[in-house]
Amino acid sequence: MQSAFKNTTLFENVNYIKSVCGIIVLVASEALERNDMDRLEIIELNPLQLFLLVLVEFGLATSYDLLSKAGLGAGLTSPALKRLKEAGMLNSEPGPRNRVRYAITEKGRKTLRENMEVGPPPFWQQGPPDVFESLPRGVILAWLNSGTEEAGYGVAEAAYKLSVLERKRQREAEELRASMVHLQAEIVDQSPVAAKGVLIATAYQWIKAECDARLFRLQRQAVSEIDKLLAELPPSPHLSRD
Repeated sequence: MQSAFKNTTLFENVNYIKSVCGIIVLVASEALERNDMDRLEIIELNPLQLFLLVLVEFGLATSYDLLSKAGLGAGLTSPALKRLKEAGMLNSEPGPRNRVRYAITEKGRKTLRENMEVGPPPFWQQGPPDVFESLPRGVILAWLNSGTEEAGYGVAEAAYKLSVLERKRQREAEELRASMVHLQAEIVDQSPVAAKGVLIATAYQWIKAECDARLFRLQRQAVSEIDKLLAELPPSPHLSRD
């Protein structure tokens, strides 16, 4: 830097610094752009699709296998298997007893490996409606990826999400109950039928919200117990990384 500033004016020095900073920003921007392009090239799969690729790679190759060995019903797996096949990640062929047998393709292995290594992390972050239902798949994917510690983070995250859902539905239940009481106070025998229909609908929504809040509470309590079971998981089988 001293040689660059030698025999130069302050104005020239400032311009030099600006040009250097401009080069640094340009290089950094190009690096970020390359990283974003690499990310865009990765086909991101949801946890169910990832789980199915894992199971197929380890030999659970038919819908019957998935049901009898993993407890995954055809109503859940068939649409996902079809999409994976259409995307070129699975092949299929007729098997015994007219059961379709699936096999993971090279594209499927590559996509599985990329998703397990770089995204979409973390595996257990699912939409609110299926936090509890998706947790077992998320735990197993996390365990396969990096062991029980990551699976433990997933369990804690699921418990937190369920507590948020419980509080949200409880607040909604309280608001609905207040609306129901208000509607009941305004209704008289001569009220229009539609007003009574609104009362019935509001009463239903109140009971439904109370049921949901209690269900989320029970699920949260159940999830909190799962963390104790993670230590019993054996060393995970290694997924192909090449």
